[in-house]
Amino acid sequence: MGTGTAAERSSALEATVEELQGLVQANAADLEELKEQVKDMGEVLKTLVAKIDALTQQREGKGVMTPSFSGDKIRGKETVCAGASPLCEALILRFGN
Repeated sequence: MGTGTAAERSSALEATVEELQGLVQANAADLEELKEQVKDMGEVLKTLVAKIDALTQQREGKGVMTPSFSGDKIRGKETVCAGASPLCEALILRFGN
Protein backbone atom coordinates (compact mmCIF):
# COMPACT_ATOMS: atom_id res chain seq x y z
CA MET A 1 0.00 0.00 0.00
CA GLY A 2 3.01 2.28 -0.12
CA THR A 3 2.32 3.28 -3.72
CA GLY A 4 -0.58 5.06 -5.32
CA THR A 5 -2.41 8.20 -4.47
CA ALA A 6 -4.06 8.88 -1.17
CA ALA A 7 -7.45 8.38 -2.81
CA GLU A 8 -6.41 4.94 -4.12
CA ARG A 9 -5.09 3.90 -0.73
CA SER A 10 -8.23 5.18 0.97
CA SER A 11 -10.39 3.28 -1.50
CA ALA A 12 -8.38 0.11 -0.91
CA LEU A 13 -8.71 0.55 2.85
CA GLU A 14 -12.47 1.08 2.55
CA ALA A 15 -12.76 -2.12 0.53
CA THR A 16 -10.72 -3.99 3.16
CA VAL A 17 -12.89 -2.59 5.97
CA GLU A 18 -16.06 -3.62 4.12
CA GLU A 19 -14.67 -7.11 3.57
CA LEU A 20 -13.76 -7.39 7.26
CA GLN A 21 -17.22 -6.18 8.28
CA GLY A 22 -18.74 -8.88 6.09
CA LEU A 23 -16.56 -11.51 7.72
CA VAL A 24 -17.51 -10.27 11.20
CA GLN A 25 -21.20 -10.45 10.31
CA ALA A 26 -20.80 -13.95 8.88
CA ASN A 27 -18.93 -15.05 12.02
CA ALA A 28 -21.65 -13.55 14.22
CA ALA A 29 -24.29 -15.51 12.30
CA ASP A 30 -22.21 -18.68 12.65
CA LEU A 31 -21.84 -18.02 16.36
CA GLU A 32 -25.61 -17.66 16.80
CA GLU A 33 -26.14 -20.93 14.93
CA LEU A 34 -23.57 -22.64 17.15
CA LYS A 35 -25.28 -21.27 20.26
CA GLU A 36 -28.56 -22.81 19.09
CA GLN A 37 -26.86 -26.13 18.39
CA VAL A 38 -25.25 -26.14 21.85
CA LYS A 39 -28.62 -25.32 23.40
CA ASP A 40 -30.23 -28.19 21.47
CA MET A 41 -27.41 -30.53 22.50
CA GLY A 42 -27.94 -29.49 26.12
CA GLU A 43 -31.59 -30.50 25.86
CA VAL A 44 -30.62 -33.83 24.31
CA LEU A 45 -28.11 -34.41 27.11
CA LYS A 46 -30.74 -33.63 29.76
CA THR A 47 -33.05 -36.19 28.16
CA LEU A 48 -30.22 -38.70 27.95
CA VAL A 49 -29.33 -38.23 31.62
CA ALA A 50 -32.97 -38.69 32.60
CA LYS A 51 -33.19 -41.90 30.57
CA ILE A 52 -29.92 -43.20 32.00
CA ASP A 53 -31.15 -42.40 35.52
CA ALA A 54 -34.39 -44.28 34.80
CA LEU A 55 -32.47 -47.28 33.50
CA THR A 56 -30.16 -47.17 36.53
CA GLN A 57 -33.14 -47.11 38.86
CA GLN A 58 -34.69 -50.02 36.97
CA ARG A 59 -31.46 -51.99 37.32
CA GLU A 60 -31.38 -51.27 41.03
CA GLY A 61 -35.00 -52.39 41.37
CA LYS A 62 -36.31 -48.90 42.15
CA GLY A 63 -38.20 -48.44 38.92
CA VAL A 64 -41.66 -49.57 37.97
CA MET A 65 -40.28 -52.14 35.55
CA THR A 66 -37.41 -54.50 36.07
CA PRO A 67 -34.84 -54.91 33.33
CA SER A 68 -34.89 -57.97 31.16
CA PHE A 69 -31.84 -60.19 31.32
CA SER A 70 -33.33 -62.64 28.87
CA GLY A 71 -30.60 -62.15 26.30
CA ASP A 72 -32.34 -59.65 24.03
CA LYS A 73 -30.14 -58.96 21.08
CA ILE A 74 -29.52 -55.81 19.11
CA ARG A 75 -27.46 -56.51 16.02
CA GLY A 76 -25.85 -59.51 17.66
CA LYS A 77 -25.06 -57.85 20.99
CA GLU A 78 -26.80 -58.92 24.17
CA THR A 79 -28.54 -56.12 26.02
CA VAL A 80 -30.33 -55.61 29.30
CA CYS A 81 -33.23 -53.55 28.00
CA ALA A 82 -36.02 -55.31 26.16
CA GLY A 83 -37.67 -53.27 23.41
CA ALA A 84 -34.91 -50.71 23.51
CA SER A 85 -35.63 -47.24 22.25
CA PRO A 86 -33.49 -46.03 19.33
CA LEU A 87 -31.52 -43.87 21.77
CA CYS A 88 -30.92 -46.77 24.14
CA GLU A 89 -30.01 -48.98 21.19
CA ALA A 90 -27.48 -46.44 19.94
CA LEU A 91 -25.92 -46.10 23.38
CA ILE A 92 -25.72 -49.86 23.79
CA LEU A 93 -24.11 -50.28 20.41
CA ARG A 94 -21.64 -47.49 21.17
CA PHE A 95 -20.75 -48.24 24.77
CA GLY A 96 -21.98 -51.78 25.42
CA ASN A 97 -24.17 -52.90 28.31
